[in-house]
Amino acid sequence: MSKMMQPTSQMYTKPPIEVIHTSTSKTDTSTTSEFPCNQVINNQNLQSPSFVKISISSRPSHNNILKLVVVGNGAVGKTALIDTFRNDCFRFPTNYVLAFQTFYVDVEIDGQFADLTLWDTPGQVNYARLRELSYTDAHVCLILFAIDYPDSLDSVEGWMDELNGNFQQSELPPVLLIGTKVDLRHDISAIEELKKIHQTPVTYEEGLRVANQINAVKYLECSSKAYEGVNEVFEQATRAALAFSRIQKKRRRRRKCIIL
Repeated sequence: MSKMMQPTSQMYTKPPIEVIHTSTSKTDTSTTSEFPCNQVINNQNLQSPSFVKISISSRPSHNNILKLVVVGNGAVGKTALIDTFRNDCFRFPTNYVLAFQTFYVDVEIDGQFADLTLWDTPGQVNYARLRELSYTDAHVCLILFAIDYPDSLDSVEGWMDELNGNFQQSELPPVLLIGTKVDLRHDISAIEELKKIHQTPVTYEEGLRVANQINAVKYLECSSKAYEGVNEVFEQATRAALAFSRIQKKRRRRRKCIIL
């Protein structure tokens, strides 16, 4: 069990907490408009031809509606990843998410259109009961850890325990394990800071091993700051969500047939 996460049985004994939920509409182009863009990304040549973001005006009226939930320890880059993907712009985070937030992105993937609802969740242990609310009807879950934060990889097992505790086994959505801040793996300053606490950046092999241990459908690495692998994360998450959505629809049809 991880250092950061407590056993699932302890997570749900917390006293009631106030639920705060903020939502950003599709017409809002920024999660934190008061903060300047530190780096504008030229995304035109970085998007896969089979997976592109589209404007609201160009999307059809009937889309696949998919819910993507992003979890992980605080400071691993959850908010930065979502914000960079949405806005093609990297901003240095100024605070932690202390409530869950939802953001919307319209995409086209292999000729199919989808409305993505991206749920950004707080990573603190005492917000476990709040995170419960974000898991309902999820089509895919992304567990994030940071390459320059080895303890966050140790916490992945705890995050998987939390997901298993909130879904029946047959209803558990696909899980992707994402290593963030991959640009810091060979960064001299990051390496020196980790040396002070007798740690080293997480290797690809270490991340892949944990992904296999939790039966993740994909292991991917990315950097919001360098815009490396950002689109691929959401492309693969969307593909997994679409596949899970199709399975759910088939199950619902079977149940209707049995009832009839």
